[in-house]
Amino acid sequence: KQMEFEQKLEEAKNKMEKLAEEQNKLAEQTENKEQSNEKLEEKQEEIKKEFEELKNDLNELKEKDKALERPKDFDDMKEKQDQVSEDMKKSADQLNNNKNKKSSESQKSAAEQMEQMAQQMKEMQSAESEGEDMDALRQLLENLLHLSFDQEALMEKFKDVKRESPEYVKLAQQQKKLKDDAKMIEDSLFSLSKRVVQLESTINKEIRAINSNIAKAIDFMQERQTPMVVSRQQYIMTSINNLALLFDEALQQMQAQADDYKAALGAIQRYIQSRSSTSEKQDAEYDLMGLQKALQQAASGDSSGVDGLDGKDSQKLQAFMDMVDRA
Repeated sequence: KQMEFEQKLEEAKNKMEKLAEEQNKLAEQTENKEQSNEKLEEKQEEIKKEFEELKNDLNELKEKDKALERPKDFDDMKEKQDQVSEDMKKSADQLNNNKNKKSSESQKSAAEQMEQMAQQMKEMQSAESEGEDMDALRQLLENLLHLSFDQEALMEKFKDVKRESPEYVKLAQQQKKLKDDAKMIEDSLFSLSKRVVQLESTINKEIRAINSNIAKAIDFMQERQTPMVVSRQQYIMTSINNLALLFDEALQQMQAQADDYKAALGAIQRYIQSRSSTSEKQDAEYDLMGLQKALQQAASGDSSGVDGLDGKDSQKLQAFMDMVDRA
């Protein structure tokens, strides 16, 4: 269901971008009177028909989202849809009355609304991708805790085993198995460190320590130097636990920050909806588009957009954050 939703979202975004492009092209042709108004009206009707079909796709996406195990709160942008339909209808009527300049303006308005909807869908995809970082952190944290518990259990067995016991070889094989488990986790750790750059340095340092101490522990096992084996196993556990603590703290910070940004997004939406006329709402939507994009990314764990805001948008963000604090 998740893959189907993502695929349908991608298809809807591509269709919206294509229609916006076609609508902009038609607006130019209308303004320059490149074809007869009858032909231009026919083209407008074709675009309108495709858009109505796309509206059905968006409604289906909203239903598919509700059926997901973890819904994304998909916004079908109903108000923008209605505005596009209205602009297209006005455009056709104006063409019929030979008001090409007015018709072109209506077409440009429709194209702009479609571009904004395509951008919102693109941002949803980006947010989904960034949200995977938090999911990846949770899964890695769980895997690290399992590895730590298994390593601790094996260390306790080594403390009790005799050097000459046949059990020693079996325990050494278990350590090699944990080495393989650690390697699988290591691949995921490296992948995550490339995406969450603030964790990269610590992750790489602890991975090196884990690999080095596992190798030394196995060497000491071959020589049956049990105290040295246990010492190295303790170092392994320390590095694993350092990573687990790092991820737990990072998750808590990301979640708290994401909650703040979601609240700010809500304040922006309330502000836009509070505007008295449709044109004022559109102006506010356009003015705050960049800030909303940055917040949507940040709400899913990627704060690069918020960190890179210019002075004007940064001041707007602070104003909305203050609004949330006062609520």
